[in-house]
Amino acid sequence: MQSPGGRCFPPKEPVYPNLGSGSYNPLPCNKHSLCVPNQCINNSCSYNVRYLDSTSSSGVLASENFVFSSDVGKIEVVRNLVFGCGVNNMKNYGNNSNKIAGIMGLGWGSYSILSQANSITEGKFSYCLPAINKYTHEWPNTYLRFGRDIIKRVNLSVTPLLRNKDQKVYHLVLQGISINSKKLKISDQDFRLKNDGSGGCIIDSGTPFSRLIRPAYVALEKALKSYFWGRRNLKPFKGPKGFELCYERKRPKGYKDLPSMTFHFKNANLVVRPEALFLVMDKISSVKGEYFCLAILPSDAISVLGSYQQTNHRFIYDTKQKHLLFGEDDGSKDS
Repeated sequence: MQSPGGRCFPPKEPVYPNLGSGSYNPLPCNKHSLCVPNQCINNSCSYNVRYLDSTSSSGVLASENFVFSSDVGKIEVVRNLVFGCGVNNMKNYGNNSNKIAGIMGLGWGSYSILSQANSITEGKFSYCLPAINKYTHEWPNTYLRFGRDIIKRVNLSVTPLLRNKDQKVYHLVLQGISINSKKLKISDQDFRLKNDGSGGCIIDSGTPFSRLIRPAYVALEKALKSYFWGRRNLKPFKGPKGFELCYERKRPKGYKDLPSMTFHFKNANLVVRPEALFLVMDKISSVKGEYFCLAILPSDAISVLGSYQQTNHRFIYDTKQKHLLFGEDDGSKDS
């Protein structure tokens, strides 16, 4: 919910009229455990969240009554739910007009919506992201489901969902990567969570494109260059900023002839189809054709399973049982 007066991109939705709400309450500055030390906005608690791709949101921490539709068609009201009311929202992908308006926590911790609304969420949430729009690079609307509203699926893969110390992010045990079923030579140490809490692999729907720790990314890039080597219709192309492996092809083929990739998690494999592994775009010139880029970026800190690689998969987070369930699904239908 976006407060008036902030420096940000134009949102699609109307600015939230917080001054007209009788139940909206900014958290008092320096009198709450969530307050950023010595940082306040109009005597209210502030927050500042920044992602790996420099997307960020900052603003005021407040409480409000939230209204949700239930699985039986009724209305559920969660009173005094703490959330981040965005004053300055910035992102580093797609265009600058969207519905981002602040922060609602879904991670571990007592102020996550899972904990605050535990009677409804039962510690579970689920989503199925549809494919990104080729022209706007935006995700179509989808549903975020909680508790008993989560659609049951059979034959889902299951992998442990871990918490590291007091971190709020969801850690996964990543054990390897394959291209077209051929496993890459990557040391399992590259994906290990270190004793100081750094490294490892997390799943994060707020990170658009996945990150791989650099040694693993180098192995992936080497395998893909070998895969594309000698193809007459392809030549290396300098793509958008941030993407390190791109090719130009004069005869457009979309996602045809592009490989798939598999993340090998503990007890479960996530197969990423070409549509969720590469970005295919019209060539930026007067010459007819197209180019495609690997939609995974290198990282010097941590590996991240981002939202682009999650598309058309149903994900169910069960924080009580501490496991993640997933399987292929049609995100456009959310059936």
